Amino acid sequence: GEELPATIFLDDGYFQYKLNETKPGEYEHVFSGINTDSYFHLKTVDYSSRQYHLRVLPKPVIFSFDIELRYPAYLNTQVEVVVNSGDLVVPEGTEIPWKIYTRDADRVVFKKENAMQFLKLEKENIFVYQETARQNFYYSLSASNEFVPVADSMSFSVQVIPDEFPTITIEEASSEYFYDLTYVKGLIADDYGFQSLDFYYRKEKAEEEWQKVEVKIDRS
Repeated sequence: GEELPATIFLDDGYFQYKLNETKPGEYEHVFSGINTDSYFHLKTVDYSSRQYHLRVLPKPVIFSFDIELRYPAYLNTQVEVVVNSGDLVVPEGTEIPWKIYTRDADRVVFKKENAMQFLKLEKENIFVYQETARQNFYYSLSASNEFVPVADSMSFSVQVIPDEFPTITIEEASSEYFYDLTYVKGLIADDYGFQSLDFYYRKEKAEEEWQKVEVKIDRS
């Protein structure tokens, strides 16, 4: 008709909500906390509309992730698993596999500096990726689907502890009594220790092959 209703209600089958009149003839209602589809119709004193369907589109979510820290073999350290903590400090050469658990995601992007990598879908809702830590880097993770092509991202950093070269200091001394006898002593140092130390020698100006002697290390 030509008369405007004084009041309009939204009825979702459970409650009736009075619509706010923003200006004459225009009304609004704000849906809050919507997680599932909703059905409703509009009502006045003497009118009830057809049923409307409010469809909730799935939002891609990363809700958890596991990170394995596979340290270099020379450290003799067991694999460590980190859960939901993306900031890492690891020795150089550590292999880092990520396992990312999602919901309603078609894609997960691993962005390192300016490079983007679409992660492999291992099985439903689980994406995987692996990186070997050679130097410090920043990275982010984000999930998307056909309804939300650009989603919020989570940003983290990986700090790498360099594997410094061993240092060797040698002192050489000759025997007072034997002309062809030479003494050698020294100090060795390394940030992760040693497995072995070999001493190679040959006579000066000789064409013979280098000789190797395994040196015992005083670890005290």
